[in-house]
Amino acid sequence: MKNKKLKGVWIDADIWICKSLSLLEKHFLQRIRDLDNDKGCYANNAFFSSIYSISKSRCTQIITSLKDKKTIKVTLIKKEKQITNRVLNFLNTPIEDSNEGIEDSKHPIYFSKHPYLENAAHSNIKESNIIKEYKESIKEKNKEIEDLKKEIEKLKNSSIDSKESTIDLNHLKYIKDYLFICEQFTSITGKGIRNKKTDTLIGRSDKYKMIKARLKEGATVDELIKVIEIKTNEWKGTDWAKYLRFNTLFSKKNFEGYLDQLEETAPASSENHPDAPTEPKERFKYFRARFERYKPHLEKRKVNTEYRDRIYQKKDAEGLIRDLERANPELIKL
Repeated sequence: MKNKKLKGVWIDADIWICKSLSLLEKHFLQRIRDLDNDKGCYANNAFFSSIYSISKSRCTQIITSLKDKKTIKVTLIKKEKQITNRVLNFLNTPIEDSNEGIEDSKHPIYFSKHPYLENAAHSNIKESNIIKEYKESIKEKNKEIEDLKKEIEKLKNSSIDSKESTIDLNHLKYIKDYLFICEQFTSITGKGIRNKKTDTLIGRSDKYKMIKARLKEGATVDELIKVIEIKTNEWKGTDWAKYLRFNTLFSKKNFEGYLDQLEETAPASSENHPDAPTEPKERFKYFRARFERYKPHLEKRKVNTEYRDRIYQKKDAEGLIRDLERANPELIKL
């Protein structure tokens, strides 16, 4: 079978007129009939694949289709539960209503190196319905493939959009934190900060990059503000006041040292309030009540904005009370 040179493909009339068979199925069925001897046809998918230039899985589909149409019998030979071979036996061809065009045919159909051209002057061959159906099926398959490619592209784009939106949200959060810290810096030190007008330009500034770096390292917005407060209290009115700037306060090396200083000087809220409850909800209510007591003695603008946001949005009543008492120890006596 391997050594025999292929000169052409003959398709018997009873197979050719079968409308229920596709063009490839007719070729497969003819080849199985030709190879079916007393022992059956042992041609495997690799054999059919090499002849028709299609995948082995496609060969399996065609063989299964022929079996379902009861034109062939498929027998699997097993050895120790493993399939070792497959035998194909030709049974019959589906019964068709029409034999049109077969009786007058005197020449078999071949696959030649140069197929007929339907529009050539010397040819009166018309494209058959079967070939048309075959071409239509190819078009449909190609369309399905294109549609599938488009769906895959959409999924890729949606994944990219999702990642970009996550990046945008993180960027906006850092911008918001940065602007809040700038506002607090101006309020505490009395020094103004010039910021760019757009988020994009702000994101390129050295000040923003420094704050973002500290936040990404694990520092909190509150810690950055506390460093501003402690160094302002320490340097204001001295020659060191000129160093109340972002490059000094928030450089990596300096900031770590200022944090250590903050931990050493900050009084624990439990020392000022030994009677505060330990249960989280009750503890929060306790320090929120302390805030209500301190309110008349605080700056009204901050009470309605910064302090309220810290208590009710960030749920940091205890931290706020600690900062207020550190800035103004007289509040503890109220």
